[in-house]
Amino acid sequence: MKRTADILIRGNSNLFNTIRSQFEGRLDQLTLQPSGLHIVTDEEKPEYQELMSMINSEGINHSFTETREYTKQELKEAKFFHVGVLYPWEHDALKDAEHYGTKYVQDHHFEHCGKVQTSELKLDVKKIGKHHLVHIRPELIITEYAKEVIESNQLSGYEILPASDYKTRGVQKVYHLVIKSILPPFDDQVRCDPYEHYPDSDCETCSLRGFPRSEFIYREEEMERFQDFNLTFEYLDAYQNRLLIVSTKVKGIFQKHKIKLLRPEPVRFI
Repeated sequence: MKRTADILIRGNSNLFNTIRSQFEGRLDQLTLQPSGLHIVTDEEKPEYQELMSMINSEGINHSFTETREYTKQELKEAKFFHVGVLYPWEHDALKDAEHYGTKYVQDHHFEHCGKVQTSELKLDVKKIGKHHLVHIRPELIITEYAKEVIESNQLSGYEILPASDYKTRGVQKVYHLVIKSILPPFDDQVRCDPYEHYPDSDCETCSLRGFPRSEFIYREEEMERFQDFNLTFEYLDAYQNRLLIVSTKVKGIFQKHKIKLLRPEPVRFI
């Protein structure tokens, strides 16, 4: 795997000049932008380690993202993948399942993660279009076609429940795909940027962790707890949802039947 760091350093011209004088020509890309000093570099370079040591020791304000490129062999050998799911409401993010009439109650024991669904899932079914698997915060929806594919292949870790159009229009039949397999917490080596407005939450039910900046990592001995469909223990990303992890069997079956999964990335076991 090749890891490429994408770093944006914020500060004043003195800081930028200091960094440029030390690293100009030694990193893959170093450019001054209106938002700050932008750096892109292969993490295998010793200069990357030198730069990160400087950033950490001096407390330099920065943001960090990472891209990862896998070899064909690594992809072939992977047993599980973190995947994304199409989100037709991306430009209308306030329209979650609750907006369309799905009922939830707040569990008073948990400040951030305690909503429990108490009614059938309702949504705007027309938004699904021709897709067979989509996401409406915080639920997964499948079509009749995807339901048949899942059930006929004897996959594990899920339950299928009814779902309906919020206006009871005569549109296609859809279902609520409920993932029952919740994984153990991922390894401490997983890099996350914490939420600014919420502290890290480590209750017995979940962990509100922030934005993942590395691949998901688990212990080898935990693999036996994985099923075909899984959700992370942690709540992550901008909408604070548990993220989907599927087996290579699911990935292959969905690919064969043209059920789209987004950005599949291997899960690493150590």
